[in-house]
Amino acid sequence: MGRRLDEGIQARRHRHEDEARHGPPLRRQRRRRLPHQQRVPHHQGAVDMTKVVLAHANDETSETLAAEIIKDHEREITQMRHWPSKDVPK
Repeated sequence: MGRRLDEGIQARRHRHEDEARHGPPLRRQRRRRLPHQQRVPHHQGAVDMTKVVLAHANDETSETLAAEIIKDHEREITQMRHWPSKDVPK
């Protein structure tokens, strides 16, 4: 039992040393972000996918919808990046 305890202590020590050098693991960094900050990558992904759709759209309805999605999501990304700042662009 003593050896297992020593291995556990050693592993914990290595983890703390790694965090001191490299920062906390990504999963902990994500928890520290506010919910609106977590939505920025999601919205950016939607913009990127919509640009692909827009490049291949053959009809006016798809082009209009894609342009609206891009405009709205880019505006929301800007708002989320500036929130809770008072100088949020509208």
